[in-house]
Amino acid sequence: MSNATQPKPKLDLVILDCPDALALGQFYAQVLGWELEDGSDRDWTTLVPPGGGITPDNPDGHTTLAFQRIDDWVEPTWPGGSHPQQVHLDLSVPDIAKAEPAVMAAGARVHEHQPSTDGGFRVYLDPAGHPFCLIGSWASFGLRPGGCLVAEAVVCETSSPPAVSRAGYWFSGAGPDGPALAAKRAAAV
Repeated sequence: MSNATQPKPKLDLVILDCPDALALGQFYAQVLGWELEDGSDRDWTTLVPPGGGITPDNPDGHTTLAFQRIDDWVEPTWPGGSHPQQVHLDLSVPDIAKAEPAVMAAGARVHEHQPSTDGGFRVYLDPAGHPFCLIGSWASFGLRPGGCLVAEAVVCETSSPPAVSRAGYWFSGAGPDGPALAAKRAAAV
């Protein structure tokens, strides 16, 4: 069997350890607008994304989040520290400032460390202390689909809407918005 015909695995669940699976599941259900799976409890909670998760009856379903209770849970420290984060979630929003009140009302806290130099993302802590970020949409950066990002190599994102995080990258002068963004980048450096 060649590599082209071998089935590829699908990312089914992203599972976060926490002290109370139901409480953290309810937080993310409120933030994302997803439902809790029937049977969710304090030990194990799964969210149901729009269109459903991946199941034998729904093989084209979507990746979802689950939460498992850990008896000796220790809140992660970030950045650095004695118990560093193992994973964090980036949540794309059209406008960070407009999305922030809802995540705060659900129980998030703004993290004291904010590494974004251009406001492209903001770091929060969920009720169990996991860092997560709200990532501003491409429209909030004045970029239309087809623009390019530069890191160590040029990465062009042509999907609509683009699905690449802006953190750690800067816009090149290529693409339909190139000259204006290149000037904005030059002014920011």
